[in-house]
Amino acid sequence: MKKVGIVARTGSFWDRSAMYMFENYRLICFENNCLPFMILPPQLKDYYKTSGQDIGHLNDNEKEYLKNIIDECDGIIIPGGDRWYDYDQFIYKYAYSQNKAILGICMGMQVMVSCDNGLKPILNDNDNHYKKKVDYAHKVKIDKNSKLYQIIGKEEIEVNSYHNYHIEKTNNLQETAYSEDGYIEAVEDPNKKFVIGIQWHPEIMYDYDLDNKKIIKAFIDAL
Repeated sequence: MKKVGIVARTGSFWDRSAMYMFENYRLICFENNCLPFMILPPQLKDYYKTSGQDIGHLNDNEKEYLKNIIDECDGIIIPGGDRWYDYDQFIYKYAYSQNKAILGICMGMQVMVSCDNGLKPILNDNDNHYKKKVDYAHKVKIDKNSKLYQIIGKEEIEVNSYHNYHIEKTNNLQETAYSEDGYIEAVEDPNKKFVIGIQWHPEIMYDYDLDNKKIIKAFIDAL
């Protein structure tokens, strides 16, 4: 059975710090006969109550811990969230070096691009990309010369949108989709079996949108 590593997100529950994954990922993995594993950060810090600067960088032992977990996984999902850390970037870089299937979603795509070009995302100047309670927020145009187009088979699809930040440009990653107002909505590495980042949330659309179900299925097929 294939194993999918899902990078943990930080939050709180009953005023206590917590690490979690969204339920959509667990359900999708089991529906497709995959085992989901939440990849937890190894640093002995309270991630919810500590700023990213104070968390600091991984040491060699902490990196080895993450390598051992990633080596056990066939693919990695870097999900959305409201802040990322050094371990997010290390997980992406190491998984990339090992040719693991990688799907970056929303902030996960921004992690990928930050690793690619060394730049941080930029705060959006409009609210067209932060619409939590609608099935579809806007359309995106997909480059026909992309793996994403091969998966979906369409030049234009509708997507949801939950993000406050966007990325301006890539370095080695290929930009493969744009929103109607010009934001980069998808990136990929055409030289890898599956390294795709998308700014929207296909895991939320999985049960009601065939185009986005195809993205999840393609990731699983690449494991």
